[in-house]
Amino acid sequence: KQLEMDRPIAPLMTTYTITEKSTKTKTTIHCTGNLKGESSVFLKDTLLTAFKKYNTVVLDVSHVENVDLANLQVFISASNTAKVLEKNFLIEKPVPALVKHRLTLIGCQSLLPLEETEKGAIDGDQR
Repeated sequence: KQLEMDRPIAPLMTTYTITEKSTKTKTTIHCTGNLKGESSVFLKDTLLTAFKKYNTVVLDVSHVENVDLANLQVFISASNTAKVLEKNFLIEKPVPALVKHRLTLIGCQSLLPLEETEKGAIDGDQR
């Protein structure tokens, strides 16, 4: 059986955006779309820069449609970096079901926001 080569098997380009909105004490990094492949490098650099400037770094993944293992590892690394630097790292609610499921599968459900809060992090609050 011969493969048809005129149509791609998978999308050629991963579509995502990573933007940042900051106050004096915290920054929120907003991610949208498909966090796959090369987005992990940009997300990691964005988070590391944020930790240098702010005491609280919030990750908003509410509009993420898909996330791969490389980006999940960036989430875990950010959490560990925050502990070492004695800073706060929070994932803001709502968290899409797919992201929750994948974090749970790799044993990192502790990164998910507390159920008691509606929007995750609030200025000055710690988990």
